[in-house]
Amino acid sequence: MDGFDIELINYVEKMTNIPIIAVGGGGKMEHYKELFSKTNINAVGSASIFHFTQFTPLDIKNELKSINIPVRI
Repeated sequence: MDGFDIELINYVEKMTNIPIIAVGGGGKMEHYKELFSKTNINAVGSASIFHFTQFTPLDIKNELKSINIPVRI
């Protein structure tokens, strides 16, 4: 929950042309903004942030929507 491994995700992106789903690292809303601004991933998965913080799926969806990432709300 200390942030996504941006370097690793970018490395994997260069190795493949299949869609990538980043999972593991999101602990704050800023982590999601950083993830989508510094990579070209296609999706993100989250779990621990919901169990160990006050954030909900709607919080993350609203954060992604604020940076023009398409989400269903």
